[in-house]
Amino acid sequence: MLVFFVLAIAAAMVSACNNADDHTSKFAPIPVMGVTLNTDSQMLIIGEEFVLTAAIRPQAASNKSVTWTLKSGSGVQLTPSNNNSATVKAVAAGEAVVVVTTADGGFSAQCLITVETTLPVPVPASALAGTDELGRVLAKHEDAGDPKANKVVGIFYFMIHSNTRYTIPDIRFDINKMTITQSMLDNFKDPEWGDGNIVDAHGVGGCYYWGEPVYGYYNSMDYWVHLRSVQLLADAGVDFIALDTTNYNLHSEETDVLMRAIQAVADQGKNPPKIVFYTHTESAVRMTEIYNTFYAENAPFRYPDTWYRLPGDSKPLIIGRSPTSTVSNFFTVRRDQWPHENVNNTAIPWMSWVRPQVIHGNAMTVSPAQHAAGVMSLPVLYNDTARGNNFPINWGRSYTGTNHNNPAGNTGDVANGQNFQDQWNTVHGNANVQLVFVTGWNEWFAGRFRGSDAGWGKNPEWSMFVDGFNPEYSRDIEPTAISAMKDNYYMQMTSNIRRFKGVEAFPGAGEQRTIRSISEFRLVALEYRDYTGDTAPRNYRSSNNYAHYTNTTGRNDFHILKVARDTENIYFYAETAANITTRTGNNWMRLYIDTDRDFTTGWYGYDYRVINGATLQRYTGSSWASVGAVTSMVEDNKMMITVPRSSLELSSAINMEFKWSDNMQADNPMDWYVNGDAAPGGRFNYIYSAVN
Repeated sequence: MLVFFVLAIAAAMVSACNNADDHTSKFAPIPVMGVTLNTDSQMLIIGEEFVLTAAIRPQAASNKSVTWTLKSGSGVQLTPSNNNSATVKAVAAGEAVVVVTTADGGFSAQCLITVETTLPVPVPASALAGTDELGRVLAKHEDAGDPKANKVVGIFYFMIHSNTRYTIPDIRFDINKMTITQSMLDNFKDPEWGDGNIVDAHGVGGCYYWGEPVYGYYNSMDYWVHLRSVQLLADAGVDFIALDTTNYNLHSEETDVLMRAIQAVADQGKNPPKIVFYTHTESAVRMTEIYNTFYAENAPFRYPDTWYRLPGDSKPLIIGRSPTSTVSNFFTVRRDQWPHENVNNTAIPWMSWVRPQVIHGNAMTVSPAQHAAGVMSLPVLYNDTARGNNFPINWGRSYTGTNHNNPAGNTGDVANGQNFQDQWNTVHGNANVQLVFVTGWNEWFAGRFRGSDAGWGKNPEWSMFVDGFNPEYSRDIEPTAISAMKDNYYMQMTSNIRRFKGVEAFPGAGEQRTIRSISEFRLVALEYRDYTGDTAPRNYRSSNNYAHYTNTTGRNDFHILKVARDTENIYFYAETAANITTRTGNNWMRLYIDTDRDFTTGWYGYDYRVINGATLQRYTGSSWASVGAVTSMVEDNKMMITVPRSSLELSSAINMEFKWSDNMQADNPMDWYVNGDAAPGGRFNYIYSAVN
């Protein structure tokens, strides 16, 4: 009985359903009333794809079938799918109209596809602008002309800051910060020297610093520092780094760290300086040791991409004398040249003790200072006419060929580098110079030697600082924390390298373009590519364990910069290596703008800046003042700032410079070398120039 009742209910339900279907089938089809596309215009770059999607009105229309056609134009491939969408692929420059048509009613919609041949146009480092602390503007294309073939620049580079040979005092080790008393001058072991009466097997009573580097008293094992040095030298146009192996030690582990930094920059498609070894003492033995350590197939520190070769040469370059057959077969050997030796025309000299310098075949040397009269410190510390001491004065940084403008060596003319410039002028005046060797980048050490009757000075109790002593009598170009010098010599060297090698013209700004979204910046070809990987934290001890350096300020690692304009706005774009951090503090993703390219106006030339991607500020002469709001947007690792031209007083022609900065810790351009990230780096700026 129960079974019969259940079956009866089921039969009734089936009958009801069937009747419902019969009732629905009697309704009329819902007609199509129109069609739209997800966009009516789209710009693509060759190789890009875009999906067009059709939306039928009303959504409940019975027949949603459509057809896709190319109405006109060319340059695209159209591939319909079976779900009212079609893929458009850009294959050639031009314009094309894609049309979608409904099967029911023949309604249509169309999209204009514009295909552009937008390939990246990189901004070369040599075309960047820059002005040093003294207001000296970097040489530009109009100053230096087009790039010149086969012009080469090398620089001496030192690996001695890791206690592998010399001992650095734990205290009182910076000559520029010490007060040298008469007791210290008369007593080689005076405790005020701070070296614990150290005298090693080489007669050295401790190694001091003539001044403080901008990165502190760093250790040569500190990758963080080497990476920045490689970047700076690449931007300056230096072709090779000559490692000082003239005195015994190869510093193999330190060199391995440097080579890894060079490789990292090369892997980014940049052109870093490559490695050359400069030998002298026991040169033949040293070159064989270098071959076995860095170049042989089974060498423990082997980075072939870091080896430097002269233009047109297939062999790596090495500098020395009396090579073995193994060395001469593998390397191109250029002779080392000491300044007291007769000129050798196959040599690459590292210093000249004559003025003007002479050419060695095709090579000439330049340096900020020269110890042509002997020990750098001797006349400064011990010239005393009352005691009958009148030692000849060396050629310091401010030497002009006739005058020693600043023998004390702390302020004033030491900032200008007149001696350095005179030597560069000799290079510029000799068309036969093909290779310039600069001494040097980062020696910093001032070794304290004992005086003697037979050698330096008159008294074995005297302290002799031979190669470097103080800011005036020193020869490093790496930026320094010394306020009178800062990065002046680096910028001066960069400008002279440009004059020697020529400069690429800055690419044109291109046509006006309105940027409505971050994605449209892909259509802007001109771009500057910054170094990446330099926001990694620093964590390494100093050269003498005086300090342990840490730096965790790196966060937004700039990668690509672009700029565009229309009649109303200027659009700035920054792309970082990883997603941009949350807005925090007014040092987050700052944009500095120099609208008149005049260093004497604004803050170090920058007339405006944008903070927090929201506020435009103008430098009033003593401080920054807010002048209005700007709009910005951030999508993952991309940021765009829109600044009205009227706010920058750029109604017609544009000739400006700009840079991005993130997380700087002090309002000082020198901070850009150390903290956060800046693009372009240091004092370099991106140029943007257009007639409208």
